[in-house]
Amino acid sequence: MVPLAKILEKHGAKLDPEAGPHWFALVSEDGKIFPLVKDDGSRMFFKDKRLLDRPMRLTGRLVEGTQLLQVTNVHSFLKGKLHEVYYWCEICSIRGSELNKCDCCGDIMELRETLVK
Repeated sequence: MVPLAKILEKHGAKLDPEAGPHWFALVSEDGKIFPLVKDDGSRMFFKDKRLLDRPMRLTGRLVEGTQLLQVTNVHSFLKGKLHEVYYWCEICSIRGSELNKCDCCGDIMELRETLVK
């Protein structure tokens, strides 16, 4: 994922500074740009900068009549291999979809990327 402001600057457009933190986009291998719908499926990119500017595989759907991508599943590529991305509370053994405090114990959940077999 890439900040949309960064993409627009390359094309001679400037996103309003107040809007910048609220827009990210997937840039496909063929250069197509798909802005993300900010919801449960994509919120991890807005909350965790470690997931930006790196190879990812997103599953989702285009909102009808737009290029807006609604994300349903996220995978990363580490050393060329596909990994599932999620957050984990070691204390409570609870899995989450975004960087957050655990609903049970209040500890910060940790980023996990596990190899897909």
